[in-house]
Amino acid sequence: TPTPPSSCGAAELARFPTSWFAFDLETTMAFSWSSRQNFAVMLVGFALAFDYSVVAVSIQSYWHVVAPQKHRLYGFVFGCYDLTQFACLPLWGWLSGKVGLRVCLLAAMVINVGGNLMYALGMYTGGHKSSSDSEETIGSWQLVLLGRLVAGIGSGALGLGVVYLARASSIQDRTKAVGMYRVSQTLARSVGPFCTFALEGLNMTLSTDAQLLFNFYTLPGWMAAAIGLFALVFCLLFFDAKDAREDRQTYRFELSKAPNIKLHVSTVTVSLFLFTFAAMSVYSQLFGLASAQYHIIGNAYDVWKCYVGLGVGAYVAFMFWRKLMGKGMQDYSFVQLGMLCAILGFLLLIEFAHPPPPVLFFIGSGLIGMSIMLFFGNLESFYSKQISRLEDEAGDKFNLIVSMFPAAGALGRFLGPFIGGLVMTVPQTPLSAFSPPIEPIQRAYSDATFLKQAVATAVANNSPKAENLCLLRFPLKFFEEGCDLAHATEWVVVMLLLVFVLLNYLSATYFQKHSELGIVYSLKDGKSLNERNEDPTAQPPANSLSQPLVQSEDADA
Repeated sequence: TPTPPSSCGAAELARFPTSWFAFDLETTMAFSWSSRQNFAVMLVGFALAFDYSVVAVSIQSYWHVVAPQKHRLYGFVFGCYDLTQFACLPLWGWLSGKVGLRVCLLAAMVINVGGNLMYALGMYTGGHKSSSDSEETIGSWQLVLLGRLVAGIGSGALGLGVVYLARASSIQDRTKAVGMYRVSQTLARSVGPFCTFALEGLNMTLSTDAQLLFNFYTLPGWMAAAIGLFALVFCLLFFDAKDAREDRQTYRFELSKAPNIKLHVSTVTVSLFLFTFAAMSVYSQLFGLASAQYHIIGNAYDVWKCYVGLGVGAYVAFMFWRKLMGKGMQDYSFVQLGMLCAILGFLLLIEFAHPPPPVLFFIGSGLIGMSIMLFFGNLESFYSKQISRLEDEAGDKFNLIVSMFPAAGALGRFLGPFIGGLVMTVPQTPLSAFSPPIEPIQRAYSDATFLKQAVATAVANNSPKAENLCLLRFPLKFFEEGCDLAHATEWVVVMLLLVFVLLNYLSATYFQKHSELGIVYSLKDGKSLNERNEDPTAQPPANSLSQPLVQSEDADA
C-alpha cells in the first residue's frame, strides 16, 4: 500500500485504499467466537459481569452486617465499583495504545482478582466488635469498601474488550461480535445471582474463623476471584491480540479536524449515561422494592425473588434479539425497543397501592431485564461501527475514543445507585429499640437461635408490634410490615420521564438522521469498497453514512 503524503485533501485521500487507515473493512476475516483469541475476550467479559452480579445480590445484606448504622452509604458502596471503573477506563484505553492490549488486559485482571480477595476477607479481618452506637458489627467495612474500589479499577478490562472487537471485526460483523460480547455479560449477570441464592443459609452464625472466611456474604467474593483468575490464566496462555492489528499507521488525532467524532461521541455517551443512571438506580434497589414495598421477602431464602424476573427478562430479550437480528433488524431499533421496555417496567414498579400486587414486581423487573439486554449491547455496536468508519478522524486516539463508551456507562452505574440510594432508603428498627433490649454483644450475631428467640419474645409482647417493625437482617425471619422504601414512587416516576424524553429525542432526531449505520459499506451498486476507491465516478448511496455527517471548516479535514 502506498504511503499518502503528509498533507492531502479529501479527494487525494480517497484514492488510497482504506486498509491504510488500519484494516480493510471488506477483507477482514469473518468474526467467530470459536477462536481462542475471541473466546478469551468473551471470557473476560463473563468474569467481570459475574463479579458485578454475584456481589450485587448480597452486598446490601453484607453491608447491613458490617455497618448497620451506615445505611445511607450503601448507594456509594454499591456504585463505587463503577466509580473507579469510570475513572480508569479511559486510562486503560490510552495505555493500551502505548504498551498493547495484551499487557493491559492481563494487568487489569490481576487488579480485579486482588480487589475481590479484599472483599472476601472483609468479614474475617475485622472480626466481632461493638460499635459506638450500641450495635453489634462484624468485619471491617473499610476493607469491604476498598475491595470494591480496587476491583473496579481492574474492571476496566471490559473497555479493552470493546477496543479489541472494534479492531478485530469488520463493520458487517460488528453487531454479531459486540452482541455476543454483551450476551456473555448478560449470561453472567443472570448466573451470578443464582450462584448467590445457592449459598443462602450457609454459615449464617459467623461464630468461628472459618465461618467468617466462608459464608453467605463473603463467598460471592471468593467465586468472583476464582472465575477472574481462570480468565486471567486463559488470556495469559491464548490471548496475544494479533487480530487487533495494533501495528497500524495512523494520523495524529486533532479535535478541530474531527467534527463527526465530536457529534457521535457526545450524543451517544451522554445518552448512555442518562439511561444507565436511570436503569441502575432502580436495579440497585430491587431488594428494597421487593421487601419494603411489595413485602414478598419473608426470609433469607426468598432473596431469589428479587432477581428471577430480571434473569427471565434478559433471556427472553436475547431470544428476540437473535431472531430479529437474523431478519435484518438494525441495532438502533433494538436500542429504542430496550428503552420502551424500561419505561413499561418503571411504570409497573410505581406504588399505586400499599403493598402493590407482587405480580407487578416480577413483570416490572422482567421488563427491566429485557431493556438491559437490548439497550446496552446494541448501542455499543452502533457506537463502535461509527468510530470504526471514522477512524481517519480518530487517528492515534482510536482506543481512547472507543473506551469512552464503557466509561460513560460506568459513571451512570455509579451515580445512579449512589444518588438513588441517598433518596430511597429503608430505615430499620435497631436492636436497642426492643423491649427488653437486645444487648449489642457478640452473641447477638454469633448465636442465631438466641437472636431469633429474643426478637420473637419482644414481638410476642408487642414491644414493638410486628406491624411497626422493620427488620431485614440475616439470619432472622424478615419483618416487613413496618418497612417502607422512602421516596421510591417519586424517584421511579422521575426516571420514567427521563427515559421517555431521551427515547423521543433519539428517535426524532439522532436515529432518524443516521439510521443507515447498520452496514455502512454494503453498497447498493454491488461494488466493493476497493472498487469504489478505484472508480472516481462512484457516488455513495443516498442518505448513507458514507457521506460526511458534519461539514468541517477545514476542507482538507
